[in-house]
Amino acid sequence: MWCNGRGSSSFNKRGKTGVSRIIVQPSTKRVHHDALYEDVGCEISEDLSQCGLILGIKQPKLEMILPDRAYAFFSHTHKVQKENMPLLDKILAERASLFDYELIVEDTGKRLLAFGKFASRAGMIDFLRGLGLWYLNHGYSTPFLSLGSSYMYSSLAAAKVAVISVGEEIATMGLPSGICPLVFVFTGSGNVSRGAQEIFKLLPHTFVEPRKLPELHEMARDLTQSKQPSKIIFQVYGCVATCQDMVEHLNPSKSFNKADYYVHPEQYKPAFHEKIAPYASVIDPRYEPFNNSYHYDLEGKGVMCSAVDILPTEVAKEASQHFGDILFHFTVSLASFRNLEGLPAHLKRACIAHYGGLTPLYEYIPRLRKSDLDDPSIVLSNSNGNGRKYTVLVSLSGHLFDKFLINEALDIIEAAGGSFHMEKCQVGQITSDSSYSELEVGEFHETIMDEKYDAKVLILGAGRVCRPAAELLASIGSMTSRQLPKSSVRQLPKSSVTADFEEKYCVQVIAGSLYLKDAEEVTKGIPNAKAIQLDITSHESLSSWIAQVDVVISLLPPSCHGVIAKACIELKKHLVMASYVDDSMLKLDQDAKSAGITILGEMSLDPGIDHMMAMKMINQAHAAKGKIRSLVSYCGGLSSPAAANNPLAYKFSEVDIISLLSLTSGAIRAGWNPAAYRYQGEITHVEGQKLYDSAAKLRLPDFPAFALECLPNRNSLVYGVVWYSRRSIDHLPRNTAL
Repeated sequence: MWCNGRGSSSFNKRGKTGVSRIIVQPSTKRVHHDALYEDVGCEISEDLSQCGLILGIKQPKLEMILPDRAYAFFSHTHKVQKENMPLLDKILAERASLFDYELIVEDTGKRLLAFGKFASRAGMIDFLRGLGLWYLNHGYSTPFLSLGSSYMYSSLAAAKVAVISVGEEIATMGLPSGICPLVFVFTGSGNVSRGAQEIFKLLPHTFVEPRKLPELHEMARDLTQSKQPSKIIFQVYGCVATCQDMVEHLNPSKSFNKADYYVHPEQYKPAFHEKIAPYASVIDPRYEPFNNSYHYDLEGKGVMCSAVDILPTEVAKEASQHFGDILFHFTVSLASFRNLEGLPAHLKRACIAHYGGLTPLYEYIPRLRKSDLDDPSIVLSNSNGNGRKYTVLVSLSGHLFDKFLINEALDIIEAAGGSFHMEKCQVGQITSDSSYSELEVGEFHETIMDEKYDAKVLILGAGRVCRPAAELLASIGSMTSRQLPKSSVRQLPKSSVTADFEEKYCVQVIAGSLYLKDAEEVTKGIPNAKAIQLDITSHESLSSWIAQVDVVISLLPPSCHGVIAKACIELKKHLVMASYVDDSMLKLDQDAKSAGITILGEMSLDPGIDHMMAMKMINQAHAAKGKIRSLVSYCGGLSSPAAANNPLAYKFSEVDIISLLSLTSGAIRAGWNPAAYRYQGEITHVEGQKLYDSAAKLRLPDFPAFALECLPNRNSLVYGVVWYSRRSIDHLPRNTAL
């Protein structure tokens, strides 16, 4: 194993890794000298030919890439940035394996290997120094002038002491009144923001909410006019601004909704320049939007900004130690791996290239490289020189690369016979950042372009659940597998297509019922929805309608699902069902996989939403480093206490006799279902005939009017595996509340 230098104490642990030799490339630039590595048993050598695993930080020179080796560093090649492609080509040519630190993430997408807050700590210290110079250039002497850049101190602790000293001078002597209140705005709440705030808090400070910034400045102006001493000059102010402070809804009557903003950013307008910027003394970046230029001096009005490359190197000792300690945990697997299948999932996902080829998650790279980002004159370069007559511009935003959504987008375009050209690409730099790209998508025929935007859903059944499902699908129009991830489409000026996105990309809903009148009633007044008469016992009729749609939603009784599922498998159409997945449906699992479709069951309230709520709680507990010992769920249709005025304290709300009889018979049948659950580590089985005998009282502290009983609901044991893998839960009952 080779390393180009980290905290030398990290290599003291090599005996625990099973690594026999560690070769460190000599360098006179490192904060840890070569002798320190030799002291802990490392070899110093320029010759890396004996190394199987080569670790670094930044890209090595191309001539240093050796054949059939494993490399790990920040390569940035997965972002398909043009300047990094020669490195990827060299890796592939030498049949080397490439692991990227940035891609070592948890299942949730959280990075496991990074420099943490060190970059922002160093950056904040550098910025305070720059702020002192900027104010001096504008005629103000401040305590910040005595502060050095981060790299000028022997350690981060020493730099913090210097900041504290500056803070003491501010608290004692104050700041010039002409620059007060001095307001620092921190955008976001991630590691970068928290690291900068850590340094900021070493100064005498007060945090204010964004909405109170105008009030703070008004108070400062009044105090200045009165010429009275003010505490404003003896401290600095901090303000944390999140996305809700930066934009506002175009409709003044609607408040900010983060989830809605991420899905529909076009429905919001910028507000940062009005709400935050006028009151900020410290903000980012150094850019002049009015003439699209940067400037590099300290003159003129506006806000002074600072930018430093590779900030963690300014606190090199601490950053190296931190990074090396984390990397140590991955070294054993990386140093000993022979094939990808033997690696942990987080390392397997981080492997971009292996044995001369790209791994499946990164097969999108050559497809994107076909589009020359620097040459907009190239039209749809992956169409073999044949320009497509009809084009639209598709914008994609989200975690396109680290969560591989770009794969899905390109697959959809190519599967539909279209071609694409990358017009623009902006890559997020941290986990919480989204990436943004614009693809010019083209086709030869307008009719084909139109067809590819349409999606159809067949809903079987016309009960009370059908109408809200049809309304939702018809309104959002983008919930099928043909949709590009989080995409929106706008017309190119040169496009011959005249319909806009909302008109072109919609979901047509088809509601089928044995009785046409029922289907017409549930679809009445819903745009893009139509009613049909359909008898599912007629294979010819059922297959004819399923063949015309993308997804089938069955709201029919469970006994009907087998026929529907087999037809969907035959025609390779996805199927969603509300009821339980029984043994007969499980037997179709392999057939569905072979057909390349998804059959999604238990997508109702119970079962369905209860699964999602259970997983949400389990994931939250895991995120907090907790362990699940007991998981009890209750679900049921509850009568209002005022309406529970019969001996059973239970009522059905259906108004027609057929639905009422169906619900009543269903409830009676449910009362005969056997149940199994785990209680205090022991498995309990309840026979169907004795189910009601096992009823237990249930009282909700916040709802004393509900005098409820609960019954064990079917086989809860299977959900211990579904929800919680193979780990045991001592207490796992699912209950029906009555």
